[in-house]
Amino acid sequence: MNTGLDRSLNAITTWVKLYLQAEQKKCDFKPETDDFDTVASPACKQVSQYITGVIKEISKNLDGSRVNQVLQDLGVKLHKVVYDHMLQFQYNTAGAMVAICDLNEYRSFTKPLGPVTAELFETLHALCNLLLVKPENLQQVCSEDSLVKLDKSTLQNFIQLRSDFKSQKQHFFKV
Repeated sequence: MNTGLDRSLNAITTWVKLYLQAEQKKCDFKPETDDFDTVASPACKQVSQYITGVIKEISKNLDGSRVNQVLQDLGVKLHKVVYDHMLQFQYNTAGAMVAICDLNEYRSFTKPLGPVTAELFETLHALCNLLLVKPENLQQVCSEDSLVKLDKSTLQNFIQLRSDFKSQKQHFFKV
């Protein structure tokens, strides 16, 4: 049974990964204008709808402590897919706002996946804030509670996704 559940979770997260790769556009996170909606991207909304259905099915068909464990495993795997996906893009200010809207959506629909998943997506949301803050404020933001426990290389990897990274390097390497 465990093998079947693990394969099912892998199939679910592989679908999310492939869907995001196919449907998420680079221009979603680097729009040419600052005119954007403060809503999640279409790709994120579709993933939200799919995972919400999956959560309902898992909750309906499993019982006891197994349901909580499977939901937590799904959340951890889903976080990894979303995190890796976000590392593939470059973000300008408007794109960072779209990413934060996406993260708000991810945080919203993953709440039933448990406290571990909630903390993972909270941290990812805090990382997305690094894409938005002014370069001179990065040091302060990186020393806040949700980011201070992260490895510096993780912070650097996210900071390098900023479209202004090359022009503002002197501010970024203080982090």
